[in-house]
Amino acid sequence: MILYFDKMNLMFFNKIKGCWLSALLGSYLLFLGFNAEVEILNGQVRYLDFLENELIYYTDHESNRIPDYSYAGYQGGTIDLPEYPVVRSIDPIEGDNTDHIQQALDELALLPLNSSGIRGTLLLNPGTYTIRGQLKIEGDGMVLRGTMSSDGSQHETLILGEGNEPEERDLITLGGRSDASWRNDLSSTRYQIINSFLPVGSRTLQLASIDGLEIGDKVIVRHPSTDAWLSTIDYGATATDDPWQVGNLDMYLNRTIVDVFVNDHKVVLDAPIYDHFDRALSDPIMYKWDDRNIVRESGIEDLEIRIETGGAEREDHVRTAIHVKGAINCWVQNIEASHFAYAAVNVSVGNQITIKDCQGLEPHAPVEGGWRYNFAVNRYANNVLFINCEASYGRHAYVCNGASFASGIVFHNVLATHDQTSSEGHRRWSQGLLFDNFVIDSPDTERVLALYNRGSFGTGHGWSAVHSTAWNVSVPTGSSMVLQKPPGRQNYAFGVHGNVTRFGPFAHPGGYQHMINQGPEPSSLYQAQLLSRMQNGALPDAPAKLRLQTLGESFVLKWLDVSAEEDQYIVELRHADSAEFQELVQLPANQDSFLLSSQGIAEGSTMRVYALQDGRSSPYSNIVEVEQSTAVVEISSESVSVFPNPIRNSIIVQASHRIASVSIYTLDGGLLQQQHFLGRTKVAEMQLQHLLPGVYMAYVMLANGAIHSEKLLRL
Repeated sequence: MILYFDKMNLMFFNKIKGCWLSALLGSYLLFLGFNAEVEILNGQVRYLDFLENELIYYTDHESNRIPDYSYAGYQGGTIDLPEYPVVRSIDPIEGDNTDHIQQALDELALLPLNSSGIRGTLLLNPGTYTIRGQLKIEGDGMVLRGTMSSDGSQHETLILGEGNEPEERDLITLGGRSDASWRNDLSSTRYQIINSFLPVGSRTLQLASIDGLEIGDKVIVRHPSTDAWLSTIDYGATATDDPWQVGNLDMYLNRTIVDVFVNDHKVVLDAPIYDHFDRALSDPIMYKWDDRNIVRESGIEDLEIRIETGGAEREDHVRTAIHVKGAINCWVQNIEASHFAYAAVNVSVGNQITIKDCQGLEPHAPVEGGWRYNFAVNRYANNVLFINCEASYGRHAYVCNGASFASGIVFHNVLATHDQTSSEGHRRWSQGLLFDNFVIDSPDTERVLALYNRGSFGTGHGWSAVHSTAWNVSVPTGSSMVLQKPPGRQNYAFGVHGNVTRFGPFAHPGGYQHMINQGPEPSSLYQAQLLSRMQNGALPDAPAKLRLQTLGESFVLKWLDVSAEEDQYIVELRHADSAEFQELVQLPANQDSFLLSSQGIAEGSTMRVYALQDGRSSPYSNIVEVEQSTAVVEISSESVSVFPNPIRNSIIVQASHRIASVSIYTLDGGLLQQQHFLGRTKVAEMQLQHLLPGVYMAYVMLANGAIHSEKLLRL
């Protein structure tokens, strides 16, 4: 089956000739004479195919593509939640059980970890445990578990949260050690990321130095929110509120290094980035993370939690039933929580967290801002999976409230009833959200799901979600989903059953939508992505920023070599009179250019590139299109000298700007040698002793994107 997207707000896509695209898209030219655009067929834009049970990804002219969301959850979603043996059990006592349970938890935390990193489970036997304080699980490899009925259908352990001391407290905290922070770095371990551009979905970083880095290192990737970066997104488009400020919207990604490529100065991360990195706008860094105060491999299971309150719209009681804070690879499973003021489960300072088979029902709090966020993600939260959950009477039943600090959040197979307003990305540039198999029933609001701009709502919430997707969502009659396109990014809706509109509280262009009120196939994007990754491994990273330059009678096809894992690159060509791409050439790994003759390539022909690793294809690059009316114009490069010519044993390249790479080609376009200088020097030497006598083409790529070409003679 082939999936396409309707471009609802740009009807001109029915006219798809290159000249129309160039004019109507603002002549978006990467290099003079060429227009880069996403795949268009029959007036529709294609982002994803599902062919022979395999997902195939496409990239648009802004480098947007649908990312792989399947890295969310415990251990990246690749294994089931563990089941720990019971090492101690207790019964309830009269009155306050806070100290009674906490003492047992503290004793469990003092037990030695076994060879598998497990301490075991504290079992709460059947009964009611009144809690007037707070419970904290601060040890690795331990579980707090209640008792279920013999058939597993009923909770037999009830946690009753009473009182309001401390005020508006978290009843149970999993993690929460002092100084648990993603800002804590190990001394002298900061690494500059030198990729000129990384598109959403990339896992590979190129670094100025890789000294001291190893597989298994825990790292934080930080993308600063500079004025240059903020200016490209209209400072959040916050309407009448103050614009977003420099330094307040940094992105933080919690990752583990899974591979190191010494020669390329590249490392591969265990999960992708969920927004573009552009060094022209911001210099991201990576540092080793001091994670000593983080709790690992612990969980909470099989509890009913009921909060005593003074009424349905009072807030002077327990704020959150369970707060996962300062944790990695932890979980909350089979919890029924009711009458909390803020959340049944809230996650912050957490990575690879699973919330499974949980119910967050009937919150008691005012129906206004800051209350009734049944299942919530807040600051410093990555790769969190909510699966098989149910929420009722929430203002934002399923919500990412973590601003730019939160990304990779999946709500899969979840139900919301009697919503007061929408589930959504809530504020300030949350990235990579997936609402997958989401059913909304009997809402008390018109807007039930939103990936959009919130303008001056809240405290200048602005763009609330980017690179986010709604997949197979049920929107009731009389309600709607709001889908809007952020600047330079995209949001998507596939197979939403019900009304999808771009008209939110603040006017912005609509996002991409497809198969509304039908499909989609696969029925779950999350499950399809996870199955593909588990069976076949992660895809290699896609080449980025494909562009085409004319040099006399030839074309130079250039791209950014992001991946470090590819076996080869494949260049494909679609002639102007053809509907299908055909393979043009196979190129070796680590290549970032290809020289070809312009003869026989007509106006309207298009090209694209992808990487191949062990038979698995990366996402496609963006597409470049030839417009012959300008194809004879050659881009002037910066001042570059290549000597000696004729060649002796080496050449020296001197340039007015820093040199990115030097490539030597045969006259018929075959790449013989390529050397990368990473923009570190304006003078470079390349050894060429092996060249046979003949005429060759040298291409010098500068760090600012300019290309210099020169014929070289070898005697």
